[in-house]
Amino acid sequence: MQLHPFKAHYPNSSLIASPELFFDEMSKEFLQFFQSGFFIKNDLSAIYIYEILFNHRLHTGIISGASISDYIQGKMIGHENTLAAKEQALLKLILLRKAMIKPVLLGYDAVPVLDELIAQIKSQNPPFFTIRLDEYEETHRLWQLSDPAQINIMLDYFRDYVPEVFIADGHHRTSTAVRLIQDGYMAGSDEDKSVLAAFFPFRDLEIYEFNRVVNVHTQMSTPVFIARLSKYLHIKPLKSGRKPKEKHCMTLYISRQWYALTWKKEVVEKMGLSDVVLDTELFNHYIIHKILKIADIRSEAGIQYIEGHKGINGVEKAVHNNEQCAGFCLFPISVEEMKTASKAGRVLPPKSTWFEPRMKNGILVKTF
Repeated sequence: MQLHPFKAHYPNSSLIASPELFFDEMSKEFLQFFQSGFFIKNDLSAIYIYEILFNHRLHTGIISGASISDYIQGKMIGHENTLAAKEQALLKLILLRKAMIKPVLLGYDAVPVLDELIAQIKSQNPPFFTIRLDEYEETHRLWQLSDPAQINIMLDYFRDYVPEVFIADGHHRTSTAVRLIQDGYMAGSDEDKSVLAAFFPFRDLEIYEFNRVVNVHTQMSTPVFIARLSKYLHIKPLKSGRKPKEKHCMTLYISRQWYALTWKKEVVEKMGLSDVVLDTELFNHYIIHKILKIADIRSEAGIQYIEGHKGINGVEKAVHNNEQCAGFCLFPISVEEMKTASKAGRVLPPKSTWFEPRMKNGILVKTF
């Protein structure tokens, strides 16, 4: 992989009274913040080490420009289709800002020499930027790598030891930035023509599931729905709610009762996929299409997606807010499943993964 150092803007923490409010409003108010002097410009081209302390765990990555040639050559591997309307809206927004304000999140297999270099830089230098978000119990830190010798070592390591990366979050940001570069809006040096990206080793990323809350009772009663589910799944009542314990299992919350669901072996085998069968694919095919007769999941308003980190409480709350609905907790896909499916050219169903940690808009900004 090719990395490109860049001259970043970063927040002036002395002017930020409420970090939570500042970052929450960033996507809507970036231009006002930027024009009002809330950002400091780094005049040196640099690569940045980015550390997030979240849920009592450190997540450490690298922020840099990513080469569009790697994307074009298939070295930046995605797992989602992009939507033209969303891409168009994002294109307009980036052109208005003349900046990329949130890195694309890229996962890679950990490299020992890279780990050692990052640890060495962190131990020998204090972070140049630290901000604490008490409301979210997060701390974000940045180290600047601007020494040409160290930058060259980092570039060499990525070129020699990181043959491919996987887009964890930011498919639309990637495709839109590539389009802008190809259309000449980001003309100039390699730095100017690169995509703002954060590279995290997979061991520093966590994949959560996206749970589903689906409108069921406008079509059928609970007993009828359970009966139709039993054609494809083994069903067992639970005394209390919980998440599924293994792959090809779900839990269901409907009519104030929890159930454990397990896909029947013959149902899984009937999918006919040689590499990996994802629970989101089974859910969409049998429950959404066959039982509920929903043709286009992307445009269906009767489906809510609940981020996995919100737990069963998030699912119960959504169902209690609309008693016409049933809630499903899915088992998260693994890194290896995502990599296998992506490398095979398969497109994962919408809302198959929720990656953490989540980066904040405006932590580092790349202008053009």
